[in-house]
Amino acid sequence: MEFRVRLLRCDGTDLSVLNVKKCDDLFLIGDGAYEGLDTQDVNIERLAPGHFQELKYLLGVCETYD
Repeated sequence: MEFRVRLLRCDGTDLSVLNVKKCDDLFLIGDGAYEGLDTQDVNIERLAPGHFQELKYLLGVCETYD
């Protein structure tokens, strides 16, 4: 297995649950405030795609961006 993906939709959710078992890389999609998230020793990448098709391309779901 090359990597594992966990998805979490946070809408006012307490993000401290992610601090229990921290990952090496964290991809944040959207431009929200991520309060309570411990980002020490974690590589953070923020993605703010304008369209769903762009998000699919960034995640590697599709090969072309139209």
